[in-house]
Amino acid sequence: MDTNVTHDNDAEIEDSFTPKETTVREAGRRGGLKVKEKYGQDFYIKIGKMGGRIIADSRGSDYYSDIGKKGGSVVREKHGNAFFSSIGKKGGEEVKRRNEPDYYSKIGKKGGLAPRRSKNNLRMPDAQEIGAQAARDILENIIADVNPDGK
Repeated sequence: MDTNVTHDNDAEIEDSFTPKETTVREAGRRGGLKVKEKYGQDFYIKIGKMGGRIIADSRGSDYYSDIGKKGGSVVREKHGNAFFSSIGKKGGEEVKRRNEPDYYSKIGKKGGLAPRRSKNNLRMPDAQEIGAQAARDILENIIADVNPDGK
């Protein structure tokens, strides 16, 4: 009787016991989970803000605006103008859900109290300015939800 007989599935069995090589992606995921476990999710918020400030300081205040325009152009080409309307409505609904019922009334009054421009310098704010203010309002609310102490 031949004890050295090999079967077709012997290679499969042997491969299943061979340790697999960890990918860079998997190693990064595991490392991120360990950091989150050790320091908490707020750690990522803090380092993200620090990084954002450093980039803004080193590359100038228009940097984020420029990359936003580039990204917006790509999205417009891919999804069309109606997509922006759709995500804007979703964002507005989320803001309404997260805030008290008269939130839009309050921010409208704040805007109404803003200093007026002279007739010679009268202009309408562009969509980018309006969007930036809405984004700041949303971020402030999210930060307040995550970190109620304001630190």
